[in-house]
Amino acid sequence: MPNPGKLRVYMDGGCGLCQFAQSLIEPYDSARVLEFVDYNDPEVRAGVPFPVEELGARMHVEAPDGSWHKGFFGWIAIMAALPELRDVAWMLGLPPFVMLGPVAYDLIAANRNELSSALLALVPACESGCGIEPHAAIAGGFKNQN
Repeated sequence: MPNPGKLRVYMDGGCGLCQFAQSLIEPYDSARVLEFVDYNDPEVRAGVPFPVEELGARMHVEAPDGSWHKGFFGWIAIMAALPELRDVAWMLGLPPFVMLGPVAYDLIAANRNELSSALLALVPACESGCGIEPHAAIAGGFKNQN
């Protein structure tokens, strides 16, 4: 069950690149408006109106009003909720970013395991079978903030 007033971010908890992205955004969430959840958890997935394949293709963000934002537009929703990043969110909503952003996001998302491998020194390994070993300094696993 989503926490009222929070953006619920559905991510692949076994994905190193997803964990890395979460770790980059969390320092800006001083008001704790974001709730990161692993869509691989059956209890989490039970209340979601999307099949697991769609959740796996791109990040999904559920806003407090019940609206959904996917992929690049999910990142805009996240940044818009964080005071220090609101200007960035506004800028990403303008051309050419709003046209190129979804294409770039989908390309990155489709190749996230390969990117995790290429960025091994920065990104924890995927636990979903990609065979990448985590970098010891940052391997901590997915953090669920409830």
